[in-house]
Amino acid sequence: MKKALIFGITGQDGSYLVELLIQKGYEVHGVIRRASTFNTGRIDHLYQDPHVNGTKMSLHFGDLADSSTIRKLMYQVQPDEIYNLGAQSHVRVSFDIPEYTANIVGLGTLRLLEAIKDYEEATSRKVKFYQASSSEMFGATPPPQNEKTAFYPRSPYGIAKTFAFYATRNYREAYGIFAVNGILFNHESPRRGETFVTRKITRGVARIKAGLDKKIYLGNLEARRDWGYAPEYCVDLDTHILSDAGFKNYQEIKKGDSVINFNLMKNKIEKDTILKTHLLDFNGKMFVFNGRGVKIQCTPEHRIIYQHKSKQSKGGWSKWNVTTAEEFASRLSDKTLRTKYDYRLPSLNGYVASDLNISDDELALIGYLAAEGCIKFAPGHGRGVTISLSQSKSINRSYYQDIKRICRRLKLNYRERMMQSGTVEFIFNAEATRKTLDLYDGYNIHRIPEWILSGSPRQLKIVLKSMMNGDGSWSSMTYVGKNLSLISDFQIIATKLGYRTTVHQRRSGIFECTLIAKRKEYAYITEIETIPYRGKVWCVTTKNGSMIIRKDNNVSVIGNCEAMWKMMQQPEADDYVIGTGESHSVGEFVAEAFRVAGINGWKSYIEIDPRYYRPTEVEHLVADARKAKEKFGWAPKTKFEDLVKMMVEADIRALQHPS
Repeated sequence: MKKALIFGITGQDGSYLVELLIQKGYEVHGVIRRASTFNTGRIDHLYQDPHVNGTKMSLHFGDLADSSTIRKLMYQVQPDEIYNLGAQSHVRVSFDIPEYTANIVGLGTLRLLEAIKDYEEATSRKVKFYQASSSEMFGATPPPQNEKTAFYPRSPYGIAKTFAFYATRNYREAYGIFAVNGILFNHESPRRGETFVTRKITRGVARIKAGLDKKIYLGNLEARRDWGYAPEYCVDLDTHILSDAGFKNYQEIKKGDSVINFNLMKNKIEKDTILKTHLLDFNGKMFVFNGRGVKIQCTPEHRIIYQHKSKQSKGGWSKWNVTTAEEFASRLSDKTLRTKYDYRLPSLNGYVASDLNISDDELALIGYLAAEGCIKFAPGHGRGVTISLSQSKSINRSYYQDIKRICRRLKLNYRERMMQSGTVEFIFNAEATRKTLDLYDGYNIHRIPEWILSGSPRQLKIVLKSMMNGDGSWSSMTYVGKNLSLISDFQIIATKLGYRTTVHQRRSGIFECTLIAKRKEYAYITEIETIPYRGKVWCVTTKNGSMIIRKDNNVSVIGNCEAMWKMMQQPEADDYVIGTGESHSVGEFVAEAFRVAGINGWKSYIEIDPRYYRPTEVEHLVADARKAKEKFGWAPKTKFEDLVKMMVEADIRALQHPS
């Protein structure tokens, strides 16, 4: 289990981060300052008595101004990751207490970096470090701003953050520390502190609507910011994901379920756990990616995992990259730069699972019965039914002999009925029928029992072989049948065994599932289209950040849906800008907040107070977050209007239902 140490855990960002890390299975340790009053309201819902076993979050007293406590916590917690979100974070207040701001924001970061350096040297343990940098570092530099934009800070806070940024970068380059700078533009939520301008506005609007206040006092309404949602889809409802027990739709999947997905670091598929499910409304364009055995239909922001040809990389292919569907589509659409085989999706190799408590003969029998079995109503016979199994003695003599050996070893009594065609029907007696049905969930022998689908690759190979012996063609590597559900079971087994597949329905109505040769393990996209979509979309959060999906009987590996954490999971440390790419003034935020609350004439409720102006103002900030999008597929999901609506409604509810 990974351990994370968070400075600033009680703040807006810290509270969302701890929720995310706990969902991902981390043991989280947070640092809080000792004070006469506790400011833990944002994380109280996560707190457990430290005497209880299995506690996921622990709190420790400490301060970024205290080097000795920082070092003590390093050895006590032994973290894998450290997130520095602690700060005197109010820009206007930094003009009033500049020395304190510099000490906590600037020197506090330096103290952490020094502690990490010494800890790594003393223990040979590596620690990843995330520094919460700020768009205030750009200050007066014209927008848009990205990782290469010059800094021009306009406040003691911005100056201190700039110092911390360069300290983080320097310790990365000088000492090899995995140190990441996340340059976050304004990120808001209902958990934002009440003294910050956005929360001041939404809380003020809620109080005016309730008749408690008549005015909101603000400073510069012209300042423009890139407002984003602090916690920062999806696939359509016809898409299923591969769970341990087969492909499931959104109604059948829940938090805690076991799924099969792709581990980018290990380059293989493996078992994982669903940490969270998401069901959302969507109205816009969807991308549809098609190829042999592949169909992905998803929203523009959904994550796609891919490799591209690279002469500089071992084997001629890059490491696995993650990007958005929209950006991936733009890459594939540039015909001057690629052929259809320059980009590939993950293979399905590497699945590992333990053997189930079932014999190999029973597994083979299940495969044969799925293909060639028959169950008939028989009053007074066993469970009121009788099972038989047919195989040609003349054409497929080896399979006929195999079935006889299986029945003998399992001590299944039967009688043989020879047909004119040369086919032999093995008719089980009552006891043999009962023993056989004990392997199933019910009476449907033309489905592979769900529990069998979670078997080991060795066991699944036995089932696939007997199914192919019954209704398949080894020469064309095709399995056929009238039952689409059984075809689905066959496809699930093949997927876990590393085969890519295609499913086709013949004009006669028969379905066929073709196994694509394992030497062609990677999938390639040959066609792209966009379609309008209005309705529900869904997704899941998993530790590996991926899922194996099936759309229209085609199986693919894609990513799922977190900027700070994603930066820390990259192969190499770097600096990233995070923002929406659009700006709105404080005045626009005010106008939208009053509109959401249903209050007209917002200007009559606003009074400008010169005390809220900064001595040096930052006029315009807009993020250029293309690097984060290209490197790990991050993209904003919450629009400005939705953010304002969310915050206003939360403050209205808080007044109506005070805790």
